[in-house]
Amino acid sequence: MQFLGLFDTVTAVGGMLDGLDPHDGNNLAVKIGLPPGVAKQVFHLTAMHECRYNFCLNSVKEQWPELSLPGAHADIGGGYNPQEEEYLFLSRPAVETVLADVPTEATGVYQKAVLQAETLPHYFALAPMLPSGVMKVETNTDERVSPDHLGNAKKRVAAAVTFQRIVSNDWSKVALRVMYEVAKEAGVVFDAIDSDNLKLRYPTHLNQICEKAIKQGKAFLSGLEAPTFTSEELNTIGKYIHCSANWNAVDYHLKNNISSAVSSSKTFSFVNRPDENWTRTVYDMAGNPQK
Repeated sequence: MQFLGLFDTVTAVGGMLDGLDPHDGNNLAVKIGLPPGVAKQVFHLTAMHECRYNFCLNSVKEQWPELSLPGAHADIGGGYNPQEEEYLFLSRPAVETVLADVPTEATGVYQKAVLQAETLPHYFALAPMLPSGVMKVETNTDERVSPDHLGNAKKRVAAAVTFQRIVSNDWSKVALRVMYEVAKEAGVVFDAIDSDNLKLRYPTHLNQICEKAIKQGKAFLSGLEAPTFTSEELNTIGKYIHCSANWNAVDYHLKNNISSAVSSSKTFSFVNRPDENWTRTVYDMAGNPQK
């Protein structure tokens, strides 16, 4: 085999012994090792801003070149619609029952969400994309609560940090160009990219960034270093990468109802929840955790 190109490898195998949890490095019968000789050249593009608990990275960099590009899992491998509206919970929805005359802003769940909203922009996985949307603390109030033993009216207040914006899939076209050019560098023969194909076209102001990403890929293929993206470039890229990690429940018709999401099961409902501190867990090909 001349060339094997990989896009953000996520094995994510869960079994009965680990409670169907795909977060560990045990891939059961799935063999993901790529020993020398499996191909003349292997190249791996990984997602720099992917951090979901269930999307641990299976790295190959102990044996093969691996380049981390900005974005989430499907920003690198493709799969997003041309345009998507994100309405996401960036904190796990929480609920509190209080007396009816207590202001929403005085509840513990609201104040906790405010503190979380102040912390979230400092996480690397979120920082580039937050300026392109609206992040805020939202609440729901349910007054259908039985009064206490003294007859005092009560209410239930739910709160969460939400994030909303519209984002395109244009960055995945850049990732595709990088793999295309790296594969050509490794000796694979392709037809030229059709410049008239709208499905492959991305905004012209990404041209220089795309060229830089291609240079990074070619350099890594040869075992060389390459200039990383500047803060300004990352801010531009942030408009085009998706926020894959969130606390939305699987039942997405509940997405606008914070109260409905509170009691959802963490394991089976919040399948896109972030890993600890919004930082991705990485394993090598043998399943050993990497720092």
